[in-house]
Amino acid sequence: MRKLIVTSAGFASILGTASASLLLDFNSNQAGGGTAPTGSPSNIPAANHEAGFNSYWANHENGATLGDPTTASYDVNFALTGASTVTLTPAWPNTTSLAVRQLIGRSAGQANSWLGNNQNLLRDWIGIDSRPNGANADGTNPTYLTLTLGGLPAGSYDFVGYHHDVENMNSFFSAEVSVDGGDSFGSILDGRMTNSLAGGTPAENEVLANTGVNIAGGNPADLSSTMTLNFTANGADEVVLRYAPTQGNGQVHRMFFGINGFELSQTSAIPEPSTGLLGLLGLSFFIRRRR
Repeated sequence: MRKLIVTSAGFASILGTASASLLLDFNSNQAGGGTAPTGSPSNIPAANHEAGFNSYWANHENGATLGDPTTASYDVNFALTGASTVTLTPAWPNTTSLAVRQLIGRSAGQANSWLGNNQNLLRDWIGIDSRPNGANADGTNPTYLTLTLGGLPAGSYDFVGYHHDVENMNSFFSAEVSVDGGDSFGSILDGRMTNSLAGGTPAENEVLANTGVNIAGGNPADLSSTMTLNFTANGADEVVLRYAPTQGNGQVHRMFFGINGFELSQTSAIPEPSTGLLGLLGLSFFIRRRR
């Protein structure tokens, strides 16, 4: 497996190390997004990039940037544990087909079907086209996308994933989390991918214009497709998030899965054993002094 570790010096000018969360936008070379340089997924595209977010930038169905798992590296200053370097590796573990490996960027006209905020976040996504892999509608032959996170300090985390298409994808998917590097996974959770452009096969799950969240100032966090996954990292093993489209039934726009980007933040920290021991010794000393 080829792994290319890419530094995120380019992001320091935008977020520096002051960000308390890792904000990441998946960006494509399609629809004016620019062509990503080979092996540099963390470079910021000139266009179609959400302001204030880091970028994972690769080329759609491209062997150079999506042919092998390619790792990007991001500097984060988590609110509870401080500065860390977090790595991200997308992979499609049960297929060699480049046609499965999607990095979609939509046109400006399609992006305008979303009237709310953060249009550049929602206009592109990384994901799966399960059709070339012969996926079964009942989920017995899933086509996976995994997102592997390395370098996370020990602690509990919220992973808020955005799953919306400004075109016609309106699928259902499964989500699982492994905190032991992919050796085992927790419970399978059900998610959905919403869309904001009418039409498609099937033409369902639309977020209609000027209704609900799809209005000026609308927040993507309020979409029914936005999913929060909770996990506890042990500080040593990688965390693996695994997704697969389900309920395809041969309908083209149900056969895809996509994630636009995510926000990763700590909810609690687990101290190092030496830190905890020092705390107990200090408490013991304080009690002895009181006596």
